[in-house]
Amino acid sequence: MIYNRSYHFEILSTDVILCPFQLGFITMRLKLNGSYETYEVMEFLHHLRILEPKFSGEKM
Repeated sequence: MIYNRSYHFEILSTDVILCPFQLGFITMRLKLNGSYETYEVMEFLHHLRILEPKFSGEKM
């Protein structure tokens, strides 16, 4: 994994769907600005999906 990396992106839209039983969904449309390799995009998405890190190794 690559740490201490900067990604330039725009948030195009965000939807929050609240459900019963303490469930919810957040959907975001993003646009990465610049040229990135596939592994860099996957790394960016991995860190974006983690809203609350469970392990100290997942903290940025």
